[in-house]
Amino acid sequence: FTIDGKKPVDNQNMLEGISDFDVFNFSRLREKTIMDKVEFSTMEFRLSDNATWIEANYRFIYDESGKLSEEVAFFKDITLLKRQKEELAYKEYYDDMTGLMNRRFFTEELERDIKRAESEDATIAILYVDLDDFKDVNDILGFKMADEFILKFSMLLKRFQDANIKIGRFDSD
Repeated sequence: FTIDGKKPVDNQNMLEGISDFDVFNFSRLREKTIMDKVEFSTMEFRLSDNATWIEANYRFIYDESGKLSEEVAFFKDITLLKRQKEELAYKEYYDDMTGLMNRRFFTEELERDIKRAESEDATIAILYVDLDDFKDVNDILGFKMADEFILKFSMLLKRFQDANIKIGRFDSD
């Protein structure tokens, strides 16, 4: 296995191939693992391209005195798995088509905002837009045109979105 074209001969060469964001955490976890005399450990990190994710399964072998004598590592590219998890996490909170908060996430945010407003003796406003008889648009113009309308309408609303203005999509219309 190589990292950025270099064979990791020692720990320093290995660290050179790891993303700057992950070097510190990787090093700290590895040192703690060795200090605690753990025999097996799994670590995840990004390579220096900040796009490729690697899972490293380590086996640490200690001599009779307890000193680390050998380190064996197996590396696996888990980039696709990470992307799939990110997509699932995104879909849990956002509408696929518009990118707006979905009903569940919007409701959670609204509940937080209501509690915050109550504790700060502040007010909030809610604007609910319902597109009446939108089923007719689907039936007459087709799903593609109806989806295009919803997408353009959501893009218009997004222009007003900031930290204090939250927008969500509740239903299929």
